[in-house]
Amino acid sequence: MWTDLSTKCTSLLCSPERGAFRNFERNGGAGGIPEAQRETALSVGPSRHLLRRQPAFDKEAMPALFRSHIHWETRLISAHNAADGLGQNRLLGETIMRHIKSRLLKIITVLWVVWGLVHALAGVLTISQAAPASIAGVADAVDPAVFHTTYQAATDALVNQHGFNLLWIGIFTVIGGIFIWRGSETWLFFTAIVGGVTDVGYFVFMDLGGFVKFFPGTVMTLISGSAIILSIIAYFSPSENRSKHSESVS
Repeated sequence: MWTDLSTKCTSLLCSPERGAFRNFERNGGAGGIPEAQRETALSVGPSRHLLRRQPAFDKEAMPALFRSHIHWETRLISAHNAADGLGQNRLLGETIMRHIKSRLLKIITVLWVVWGLVHALAGVLTISQAAPASIAGVADAVDPAVFHTTYQAATDALVNQHGFNLLWIGIFTVIGGIFIWRGSETWLFFTAIVGGVTDVGYFVFMDLGGFVKFFPGTVMTLISGSAIILSIIAYFSPSENRSKHSESVS
């Protein structure tokens, strides 16, 4: 008996139908493979009568607990895939916003550097000239002849102080623009404060008073205002540092 069984097993493993029989076992019985392979698998092997007795896969015959487990596992997999999709979309959106923020920072840098250079130059000219010429240079919409008179020394000192303020504020905004180019939100804030507050006084007392021409005085006010608005937008845009911080917290 054992000799016959060994002979049959050897013929099964070496037969051409070996692949069909393995497919039969791998798919869990007669219900998981095509009809042609099922008949081939049933026609070979020492346990032919046992294979024919295996019923097809019946979903309704599964225990209720097992069906519930498969149901919730499927829902969890679907939710996980949906979360992955949302995460990828969020990552793509944040990447685009960081790219836009980088461009905004460069535009803000250009605006503040131009504004700072103009004001630094105005400060140097104000300090190096006498009071009448300095005042006429700032209030360029007024006839320069009205300023040609004798001023007290205190007036010259006061005008020179104004020129010094223009000089250091201009240098400060140029330096701030360099750091803004490199992505510093701290310098984004302080540059907007210094340059913006400076131009508030200029706008109230000079622009609204009608003592300056549109260029360069009013143009500089528009430049600083644009830089401040873009700074607010850039500040509240997603940044790489904030993304890393939020990921570490979560």
